[in-house]
Amino acid sequence: MLALSRIIIAAVAVFALGLLVTWIRQDGADDSRRAVEKQNNEAINNADLAGLTRRECVDAGGVYDFATGRCRRPE
Repeated sequence: MLALSRIIIAAVAVFALGLLVTWIRQDGADDSRRAVEKQNNEAINNADLAGLTRRECVDAGGVYDFATGRCRRPE
């Protein structure tokens, strides 16, 4: 009877450890996904702003320099 109770306690401990490891891995994956999503949103916002700036530059008769991110006016 004592051996059976030790086996049950060991099984419960292994199960609990497995749940803990699964929870930690899932939490880390969620953090990574959130970081990538934040970077993607920032890139989209920057691209939208750069595109708007480029359009305004071309509409004003300038030439948009992608290397510097600035509008060059014809001289």
